Amino acid sequence: MENRHNKAYKFQANRKYFTISIYALFVILMGLIMWKLIYNWDKTVEVTKYVISILSPFIVGAFIAFMLSPMNVFFRDTFFAKKLKLKSEKLQSILAIIVTYIIFIGVVTVLIIFIIPQVGQSISDLVARIPGWYTMAEEFVVNFAKSHPELDFIDFNQILDSLKQTNVVEQVLSEVTSVIPNIISFVLDASINIVKMLFNLLIAIIVSIYILFDKNHFKKGFRRLLYALFPKRITVLIVDILKESHHIFSGFLFGKVVDSIIMGLLCFIAMTLLQLDYPILISVIVGITNVIPYFGPYIGGVIGALILLIVSPVKMLIFGVLILALQQFDGLYLGPKILGDSIGIKPIWIIFSVTVGGSLCGVLGMFLGVPVVAVIVYIINRIVDYRLETKRITFDENNTDLAHHIKKTMVENESNI
Repeated sequence: MENRHNKAYKFQANRKYFTISIYALFVILMGLIMWKLIYNWDKTVEVTKYVISILSPFIVGAFIAFMLSPMNVFFRDTFFAKKLKLKSEKLQSILAIIVTYIIFIGVVTVLIIFIIPQVGQSISDLVARIPGWYTMAEEFVVNFAKSHPELDFIDFNQILDSLKQTNVVEQVLSEVTSVIPNIISFVLDASINIVKMLFNLLIAIIVSIYILFDKNHFKKGFRRLLYALFPKRITVLIVDILKESHHIFSGFLFGKVVDSIIMGLLCFIAMTLLQLDYPILISVIVGITNVIPYFGPYIGGVIGALILLIVSPVKMLIFGVLILALQQFDGLYLGPKILGDSIGIKPIWIIFSVTVGGSLCGVLGMFLGVPVVAVIVYIINRIVDYRLETKRITFDENNTDLAHHIKKTMVENESNI
């Protein structure tokens, strides 16, 4: 009797409640960690910056590998596998990586040796022209005041004082003069930083090569981890979402960079043929700002027009017509050809992402905001579709299925009452 009584009260493990307890403890632990991080926000930011500075070569290397991945895939799968019909997959990967990095290093070398010095020379020449531009502006104001005495309600002297106070050259000279006493320490610090930057860049390139070469290995390991942590159906959904998110992000970044390079080259060729000043400087500005969707072309056009205004208002107008023609070509033909439907979001979301991204992270946020929002919108749509599928709710263009589902639910509820 006593043995039966003890057996009745013997503890029996329940796998369901054990799983619920583990999830509850995990949620509580994550909540405590988040509260601790937010409560000590200054310390969190400091530690985050320190960790990022240590991992910066690996982060940069991963970014380089991410940007070069489409080119590497093209050479491996299309050129060496299909065109040259190489049998060894390992040889295809090695040759594709070699060709990809030869092109990458060649572009960087051309940029450093040819373009950057030309840009520096153009900026120096432009700064040298600024005093003459100020003199012309002052003369214009004086002559305008003499020619229009009826505008005596305008304080032209105040305008002249404002022009003198905004003399950029004098401000730059004063800043340089204040830096001269610390020039030796500045040179030493700059030299050390350059050595560190070159060393980190070398490590980043090596890391990116390893990532591209072992990309399939990393994918396989990450997929095994997901299958170990989540149910099979959830894992399939996560893997599918990650694949499409990678396609959206990489497609936009790589396509936008290629589009911007082509636009910069076209701008340089057109400015050279039209004999406009500072073709390299303005073309670089146009190419860089073109990576910003919607607003970028206008930003580059305005900056280029202001630069040419110092040289000649007529040349500024010619450049304005040129940039409008280039942007029409980019928007109607070149952009759709290169980018295609890689984003898949409405223009209102693009404007929203550029505005919010620019407010949070400046120019980089304006560039990366679009693919980030596109990925978020895609993930939300996939989650919503998954939830609707589990509830067996479908939609057509007129939402008749949803209306039918709601009506059926209401009828069932009324019948139950």
